[in-house]
Amino acid sequence: MPSDLQLAHLYKPLAARLRASHNEIARQGRVRPMAEVPMDTLRLVRRLLTEVRRFVGSISRKARLIPKLPQGNIRFSALSLFLGEACIRFETFGKALQFDRPAPGSPAAHYQAAEADLSSLIAAATADIRRVREKDAAEREEKRNRNEPEEHEPYVSQWGF
Repeated sequence: MPSDLQLAHLYKPLAARLRASHNEIARQGRVRPMAEVPMDTLRLVRRLLTEVRRFVGSISRKARLIPKLPQGNIRFSALSLFLGEACIRFETFGKALQFDRPAPGSPAAHYQAAEADLSSLIAAATADIRRVREKDAAEREEKRNRNEPEEHEPYVSQWGF
């Protein structure tokens, strides 16, 4: 069983890699998303996830026995092990398999463009909903700060009074 200090040294690079991957994914989400995942890749990913699930299952009992890390109260749990392992495996996955884009004008290119448009529409709609909710929350907060009563629909019973 590795010592706490060894685990802390293991955990730091994993956490850094996870942050880098998260930032990369967030950056990709800001541009027009392109779906470039053929069926072979999906099969590989499913197999990889099955492997990772087995890994987590085998390690989780041991991970519960590991005490907290010396630099903080982060527990080296099965979840952090899972994330670290998944990050390491997926880090170079796309780079190793550089998929060619379909020829312009081909049905595959049209399908890909339509899929990208749909996902960007979903992202835009989600952002609009979030913006409206935030605006409503800000208005409610302003009313609360000004001690104005909130507007509610008057209650009318089924008998009309």
